[in-house]
Amino acid sequence: MFRKEVSPIQMGVWVLCAMVGPMCLLAGHISWLMAISVGLLCLVLCFVMWTVPQKDLCKAFCVIEYMGAVLVLGYFTRWSADLWPTGRGYPTVPMTMLFIAVFAALNGTQGAARISCVLAYLLILLYSIVLAAGLEQIDGEHLHTENTAIPMAAVAVLLLPAGVWLLPVKAKGISKNFLIGAGVLFAALCVWTSGILTEAAAAKLKWPFYEATKSLSFLGIAERFEALVSVASTMSFFALYSYLLSIAGAMTERIKSGWGKGGIITAAAAAGAIMPFAHKLRIAAVLTAILLWGIIPLTSHFNKVTKKYKKDKKSA
Repeated sequence: MFRKEVSPIQMGVWVLCAMVGPMCLLAGHISWLMAISVGLLCLVLCFVMWTVPQKDLCKAFCVIEYMGAVLVLGYFTRWSADLWPTGRGYPTVPMTMLFIAVFAALNGTQGAARISCVLAYLLILLYSIVLAAGLEQIDGEHLHTENTAIPMAAVAVLLLPAGVWLLPVKAKGISKNFLIGAGVLFAALCVWTSGILTEAAAAKLKWPFYEATKSLSFLGIAERFEALVSVASTMSFFALYSYLLSIAGAMTERIKSGWGKGGIITAAAAAGAIMPFAHKLRIAAVLTAILLWGIIPLTSHFNKVTKKYKKDKKSA
């Protein structure tokens, strides 16, 4: 069940669904120029990871990857508490979403991917309505920015596609168009939010994008889009949690066949335990994503290629 291959299109859509919610929360906290720069660097690394041939992992490395997925999951679990600002989101919303995502992940990688592909249609519709309604509100003067800080949280979000190599994806690989789409989407969300809110105002808000939707009108009639944004972001975080739980399940299945479901349930329980300390895990989550999903696999791959080249040259 956890070894069945997911089609490249399903995988790409799944990752995009998982990223849009966190991107929405970040929009306004990072300048649109910095969003484009950081997004480009991170997504290039993800593309390199997508082009690296999949290889068998030793059990020790699978254990490390499993622990890394749990850490990143625990970090992002806390984020969903902010999706319904008018209510008491913590810890009810994160725990409920984590619980539901477990059932999706228990159906295997194909099952979780298919659910996210269905949600993608709703996400496209909801975000398109909100973004279109706000185009008239964008003020070019607000796009001037002095903020050059690089939030580590943005790096963690933009490196999420790098974890795809841990899941069973069909050999022909995933199109880079999904990564381009993720970069364009993040830039659009940041430009849209920065154009409606001033930089000073956005810095004081917990969720600038959400607050920006309060001043929108559709066809000349004032509308309240906050609920649409919360619903869309909730669906996105469901895709994110099922994605990370599926990685945990795939890793436990590689450690020992038949352990996948137990690994998913254990990962969810561990993430719930980590969640209260999530605000202290920002650096750890980013370093985990960079090391386990980027540097270590690439180093291993290049070492293998170098050894093969030297062996061929010596035999010649």
